[in-house]
Amino acid sequence: MDAFDELAHALRGRLIQDARNGSAGGAALETEVRALVDREAPALDDEERTALAERVVRLATGLGPLEPAAGGPARGRGDG
Repeated sequence: MDAFDELAHALRGRLIQDARNGSAGGAALETEVRALVDREAPALDDEERTALAERVVRLATGLGPLEPAAGGPARGRGDG
């Protein structure tokens, strides 16, 4: 796992912790994640923060290791 994935997993954990503690803002998931990424990774440029936020959302809503078998992004779902 590279540093980008480690950060994505850590932010996913933070997102879950915030939801459990009731400190989530109640906005749409994508909005919550982007705010978290902007707050926790300000050194990244906008393109990198966007990619990181997308990765965190996939981790939070995806099927994990089953995603490739289910035709997830790794197999290009919808391309065929």
